Amino acid sequence: MEDLSLFRDESFDIVLSAFGIGYAENLSKTFEEAFRVLRKNGLLVFCDVHPIVDRGRIVRHGKRRAWKIFNHFDRTKNVWTWRLDGKVAKFCGRHRTIQDYFDSLSRTGFVVERILESEPFPIDRMDEAEKDKIPYVGDEERSLKNFDIWKGIPFTIIFKARKP
Repeated sequence: MEDLSLFRDESFDIVLSAFGIGYAENLSKTFEEAFRVLRKNGLLVFCDVHPIVDRGRIVRHGKRRAWKIFNHFDRTKNVWTWRLDGKVAKFCGRHRTIQDYFDSLSRTGFVVERILESEPFPIDRMDEAEKDKIPYVGDEERSLKNFDIWKGIPFTIIFKARKP
């Protein structure tokens, strides 16, 4: 993302990223490269895990549960591993605020046209088959039993920015 030298200047009408930008080591360089390869009026559209989700978790206070936000402004590098089928993958990323994304896009020259925060699934209108398709339902913290908390938290944030 930070080195798109494989592509010529002004090669694309749109640059898309689904949950990738959050792994960029240098956000400014990533946006500069996207800006460079976009044609005039080109779009950069990307999504990431919402900063509220990235810095929070469900905590219990007696019988009550609540969403607790930890240091929202801690931008230290996070490193974690996933294990699947006997293989290990190492990941790293940084927590970023909405302001971090917005300011970096603006400094690069992008015009931010839209920021969209995902709304909850309409659980009361879904059948069991539809509920089974909800991402992360198998995760204990994100299970349907915690939907009363999750329905008030946007899981994803989407940015739409244009190169003028």
